[in-house]
Amino acid sequence: MKGNTMNRIILDTETLGDVTKPKTLRVYDFAFIVVDDKFNTVHSYRALVSETWHGQFGPMTSAYYARKLPQYYEQLAHGELTIKPMLQIWHEFNAIVKTYNVKQVWAYNASFDKHALNETISACSNGFRKHFTPYGVKWHCIQHVAAQTIMNTKRYFKFITLHNCFTGKGNPKSSAEVAFAYLTKNPSYYECHTALEDSIIEAQILKACYSKARHDGKWGKLDKNPNRNCWSIVKRNYNAWLEN
Repeated sequence: MKGNTMNRIILDTETLGDVTKPKTLRVYDFAFIVVDDKFNTVHSYRALVSETWHGQFGPMTSAYYARKLPQYYEQLAHGELTIKPMLQIWHEFNAIVKTYNVKQVWAYNASFDKHALNETISACSNGFRKHFTPYGVKWHCIQHVAAQTIMNTKRYFKFITLHNCFTGKGNPKSSAEVAFAYLTKNPSYYECHTALEDSIIEAQILKACYSKARHDGKWGKLDKNPNRNCWSIVKRNYNAWLEN
């Protein structure tokens, strides 16, 4: 697993809290997969965070989350899912990073997931741990890479126009759900928004981005850093496409 193989972690979080107040964010569902340099999955991990799952049960039963609870209850009942303290999850994550010699962590909206994990581990360790990922592991954003590759094409613009994939403000959507729908030619695709399933589809999106960028000779030139405004790249290129 070590050696010269480039292992990456693709992770996802489901959270409670107010996105306009980042310090309130708390992860309740955390998952990731480790993929090798050919994007084969070599390890997967998922757990519910006990401090959030049990400690904030009131918000978890609110209208938005209530519709998601049955699938969690079913998976817990069948032993397909476990509930663990955040510090245990953190220790297990770090052990897997070391085992597979992981140097890159990828997430679709990396700045959000990174912040949510940092806030959760800080709260659950009484401020003793400030950062979820170990030193030397770099965060990269799948959405930012997608905006520069698969979402910067005439085919993508035609797809979102044909299937009306726009926000309430009229901007082209660049979510993982729309990206995966485009790649699979399935406009009715609906993302289930559980952390493991989302990690799996996001790995497939990253693989498609990697393949296109490598084919075009641009992988090394792409900006892979977390960027909250990467959707604006899609908007700018879409508007340019409309004008031509």
